[in-house]
Amino acid sequence: MSTVRDLLQSKSAVLPGDEGTLDSHLTTLGERARKIKELISEDTYCNTVLSHIASLQSGLQGVSEKLLQQHMKICLGERLQNNDAEAIRDMMITVKKLMK
Repeated sequence: MSTVRDLLQSKSAVLPGDEGTLDSHLTTLGERARKIKELISEDTYCNTVLSHIASLQSGLQGVSEKLLQQHMKICLGERLQNNDAEAIRDMMITVKKLMK
C-alpha cells in the first residue's frame, strides 16, 4: 500500500522519450500499427517487422501504465489512501487486466 500511496502522490507519469498528451501517444501507436500492416502487406517480415512490433508493445505498455495511474488517482485515490478494501480489490483487478 505504501507503493500505491507513493504512486498516487507522484507527478503524472510521462511516457519515455515523449512528453506529449495521451492522445498524441495513441496517435503515434496508431502510426506504428499502420507501419506493421504495411510491412506485412509488402512481405517485409523478419527483423524489421519484429522491431516495430516490440516498439508498439512498449508504447502500449507505457499507455497502460499511464491509464492505470490516472485510474488510481481519479477513481480510487482517496479510498486507496484510506485502505478501503473494495478499492484495493478494484485496483488489483485493474492491474491483473493490464498484466494479461
